[in-house]
Amino acid sequence: MAHTLLPRFIDVIRKTDHFNLSDPAADHPLLIDGFEARGRQVRMLYAPFDHINRAARIVIVGMTPGGFQAQEALSATRAALAAGRL
Repeated sequence: MAHTLLPRFIDVIRKTDHFNLSDPAADHPLLIDGFEARGRQVRMLYAPFDHINRAARIVIVGMTPGGFQAQEALSATRAALAAGRL
């Protein structure tokens, strides 16, 4: 799990079966960072899409995934943890 934020959130993912990703709480358990921009609060929540391939020749950077994809990734990670695959 080198080069990933998963260790920071692994206990939360193990214990929680569904996350409310639209919850504006400042203490959201998956909160990475938050700031105000143009009068709106912007938050970055963790979703397990952070594997880094150090040998990659192309890098795509963006603010993704959406809520559905994040919830699916969290559920899949939780299942993999429960099955001992991570």
